[in-house]
Amino acid sequence: MPRVSKEQAALNRQHIVEVAARLYKEHGLNGIGVADLMAEAGVTHGGFYGHFASKDALAAEACGLSFDKSSSSWEATIQRNGGDRSAALHEIAHRYLHKKEDCSLSDICVMPTMAADAMRQDQQGPLRQAFTTGTRRLGELLIALMPASFNKKKRRERGLAALSLLVGAMALARASADTELADEILAASDKALAELAAE
Repeated sequence: MPRVSKEQAALNRQHIVEVAARLYKEHGLNGIGVADLMAEAGVTHGGFYGHFASKDALAAEACGLSFDKSSSSWEATIQRNGGDRSAALHEIAHRYLHKKEDCSLSDICVMPTMAADAMRQDQQGPLRQAFTTGTRRLGELLIALMPASFNKKKRRERGLAALSLLVGAMALARASADTELADEILAASDKALAELAAE
């Protein structure tokens, strides 16, 4: 069997990470095994350890990729609003809180879907570390969108509260079997977020 070039190996690895990011958000870390994940990626199960040291290492990379996508989306929103902090925050919140029924689990932010998996990992484990790094990055973006009139401590507190509000609201709304309750949760969170950022 011919050897795969370094370039092709890197592409294969990236494809596996992308598939894992989607599947872990849909099924959770323990909801899909390595064999099924590799089959979904169109790669033989035996090739897994040629790319990754462990399932945890893959999960960490997949988590990091998901956070990268969310961060890039939020950064694009901030740039599009040209320095208007309030408008950027409103757009991020509106888009985030309205991704309930109109998209699959694989399309929503990694935080509501993988928080429980990360929480169960070792404190120094790769997934826990990737989740922490990603959470910090998104938190910093929201902190920067708090009003300039707030002091540094207040901006940090309100930005982190905003992140918690977004993630918690999405997790509860997606988990609820009652669509009316889910809609109420999202609407209340949208209103509360505006109040958090009010000068």
